[in-house]
Amino acid sequence: MAIAAMTAVMVPFTACDDDSELGPKDNTDYESNFVYFETPASTYAQVEYKANGDFMSGLTDPYKLVPVRLTKPAPCDLQVEVAIDPYLVAEYNQEKGTDYTFLHRAMIENPVLTIKKGEYISSDTISISFGDHSGFIDKEKDLMLPIVVKGAEGLTTSKSARIFLTFSSTYRPNYLTIPTVNKLFKIGLLNEGWQETAKTINVENVFKLTYAPYEDVRLNIAIDESKVEEYNAANGTAYEFKADATLASNSITIGTDGTYASFKINTGDLEGIANEIPYVIPVTISSVDGAVVEFGENSKTVYVVVKGVGRELGFSRNEYSGKLLGNPVSCTVDGNPNYNSYKTWLQIINDYSQYGYLGVNSVMEIDFGKVVKLSSIFIDSFGPSYGATGMKLETSADGSKWLDWGEVSHAQTAQYYINLSAPENVQYLRLVFTGGGYLNWGVDIECFRFYGE
Repeated sequence: MAIAAMTAVMVPFTACDDDSELGPKDNTDYESNFVYFETPASTYAQVEYKANGDFMSGLTDPYKLVPVRLTKPAPCDLQVEVAIDPYLVAEYNQEKGTDYTFLHRAMIENPVLTIKKGEYISSDTISISFGDHSGFIDKEKDLMLPIVVKGAEGLTTSKSARIFLTFSSTYRPNYLTIPTVNKLFKIGLLNEGWQETAKTINVENVFKLTYAPYEDVRLNIAIDESKVEEYNAANGTAYEFKADATLASNSITIGTDGTYASFKINTGDLEGIANEIPYVIPVTISSVDGAVVEFGENSKTVYVVVKGVGRELGFSRNEYSGKLLGNPVSCTVDGNPNYNSYKTWLQIINDYSQYGYLGVNSVMEIDFGKVVKLSSIFIDSFGPSYGATGMKLETSADGSKWLDWGEVSHAQTAQYYINLSAPENVQYLRLVFTGGGYLNWGVDIECFRFYGE
């Protein structure tokens, strides 16, 4: 089914008969008192609907159209009856050279409008309901809904008392995708309690819908060993299949208030992980129940990689792990919180429009104010020649017991990530640049960002 925009255009039909008798609004020189529609001041566009017909944007149900009005004040309280006239579609097509199809299932909720004595305009507007919206579904042709004045005692009508609503009806599919095909989980073997961490893996936000469904979507999933060879061939790896791994549940649900789905894997025996054997666990969608969802072969499988690693730092120009963490609450360099008389190091870290120079081998101490699970640090310098060539890092969750992550050396560059070999619970950091910088000024710091789970 094609994806396209959907428009609703209000078109007054004013082409013949007694329309020539109509002049400016509210002109009282006419012998007759004409009733007609107040021309809408806007049009609707980009109206899309879900597979069940629910509108997604651009058109409301019920839709408030326009009031009716007179060319002279009402001599008494007047009632004007409006209606939908499907027979006018053919007349419009013949006059305009178009090919509209009548929009079924629509109705006028308030077919009688009142214009009070002495007034020109009805106090209410025409309210249109589109029923079950099935008139829009699976329609390849442009649609039309003619609205006319059906009756108005003591008033004169003309073809200005018509409005033709036109629509181009389309359907927006709800696509199921995998934001990240490969999910990597590194288990820090030197971390206390790593076995508990490795026992169950939470694979979060791995399947995604284009928009929240109109009813719950259930994804039925299974571990698929047959895809291990395909993964290794595509990635140049020789990962093993974790034969004793199981899913915590064989189905996951995306509710009407969300777009993402997650699942859990029980990893089974931990001996291979303890020996730093890398495993790949392909998880595939076998079927989908509930609201209509579209997906292809490339949106069915996510590859979960699990491996145990020692504690170490890594350098990357563009790869990192986790999501953006909150800002730290304090920062000092060699025990001093101030960069100069009007900036502090905390301001420099938290405000990306600030910058400062950190001396080689100076100790930056950072406090997040709470324990976070840190996995990557992003560093931005003014240019490659201003960047560092190495870093040492220590972390602590309580301020008393510190973990030494060692040192990583790398090429001098402007923007890069320092990645922990496995996510670690930390509140405090001790960070030291071991080389690089510009002349005697030190390492330029334009931005720090911290990522984690």
